[in-house]
Amino acid sequence: MINSSDITKLNSEEVLKLYKNYINPQQAKLYAGLSMLNENVISAEGVKIQLSSGKEITDFTGGLGVLNHGHNHPKIIEARINFQEEKRMEVTKVYLSPYVAALSKNIAELFPGDLDISYFCNSGSEGIEGALKMCHKSFSGSRDTVLSSNRSFHGKTLGALSVSHASENTYLFPKIMKNFTYQFNDEKDLERAVNESLNSRGESNLFALLIEPFSASSFSESSNSFLKKARDLSNRFDIPLVFDEIYTGFYKTGPLFSFMKTEVVPDIVVYSKSFGGGKSSISGFTATKKLFNNAYGNLDDALMHSTTYNAFGEETYSALVAIEVAIEENFQEKSKNIEKAFNLNLDRIKNDFPIISGYSGTGSLFGVCFDLKDLYGKLGKIINTSTKEKIEKVYIVAIIDYLYKEHNYLTYFTDNQKMHLAIGPSLVIDPVDVENFFSSFRSTLEQNQVKLFTNFVTRKGLGNIKLLFK
Repeated sequence: MINSSDITKLNSEEVLKLYKNYINPQQAKLYAGLSMLNENVISAEGVKIQLSSGKEITDFTGGLGVLNHGHNHPKIIEARINFQEEKRMEVTKVYLSPYVAALSKNIAELFPGDLDISYFCNSGSEGIEGALKMCHKSFSGSRDTVLSSNRSFHGKTLGALSVSHASENTYLFPKIMKNFTYQFNDEKDLERAVNESLNSRGESNLFALLIEPFSASSFSESSNSFLKKARDLSNRFDIPLVFDEIYTGFYKTGPLFSFMKTEVVPDIVVYSKSFGGGKSSISGFTATKKLFNNAYGNLDDALMHSTTYNAFGEETYSALVAIEVAIEENFQEKSKNIEKAFNLNLDRIKNDFPIISGYSGTGSLFGVCFDLKDLYGKLGKIINTSTKEKIEKVYIVAIIDYLYKEHNYLTYFTDNQKMHLAIGPSLVIDPVDVENFFSSFRSTLEQNQVKLFTNFVTRKGLGNIKLLFK
């Protein structure tokens, strides 16, 4: 057994070996050769990560949506320590929780319209399934289909995958609920899909219309007119409108939630990621009283939806404090300022480097696409069995590795519809760090494409590179 006091003494090679033997051998192979594995992380605060060598990394991933507050926000840590030192009650399955009560009230005050009834769980997928379960129950089983977009990503549990169609999903799991699709942000196709759900009496068999106001995996935004059309169709055919704000909530994309850029109000909102301030594994969904009462508005069904870790005291208390911090520190203004800086820098870089084919994003969440036609031609004889998409994926990972190894920046990629270099730092980032990052990004783009690509492939090994192609 590894003693808890010895965990920080493990070096990177030992951790990698443990992953190979006890967690996921293929994940270990996938990461093999990346510069991130050369050292252990000692600590992290804000956007700064301290490594065992004394090297400092600036985190531009934002924890893939979890770290709007940055790593280990001091106010959230202080709140959790106080909770523990005062020995407050954590598990309250019979008592009513004052933390859940207060958090639910605060969430209701932040939402527009009559989104008043909340349930708190532990992951985005769990939130999606809970929301869809409520929608299905509201029709007492008379409807059996969910409508979601052709590029949707709502999580990786079997239920969430049943309504997801992101191109990064390489295996088609069996669906546990019927699902129709519409083309993302296409009003006519949305109307077509809804019309196809109608029976001879003009009644829909859809129990939920599921929409991402901003698709975080493809950096694509649903327009105001599209969301209005969705609301109109939902009203006309009595279809609950569900917004997935798992990644995009809590000011990541500008306002508190992305849909608040419009006047459209859904029937349920699902949220997670930064809800817990980077310290609490909590998610939630908030519904209108009308929808909740249609589903669970009687004593027999009062406890129909519950989960083991719902209502844990420290988790909900941390979320309360995280919201307070986001408001006190004006995350909305921070997000808008980051967006302005990103657009300004990326526009200049796109004009200066033809290899950049485009970029898109909002708030503190942007993706960059590449045009590698020159690289394709030069590598044709070297890797003639590879497709352009595979070369593009390896090249973007090579950029990520170079930014980390040479410039001390941590970034990531997404692969839904298009390959993107993803840039999504925490909202607490200093403007100086933003400018320094783009200076380093410029320096990286100035490198010889073929050399950058082949050096990375050589170091990582062709056997491990093949894993990136899957």
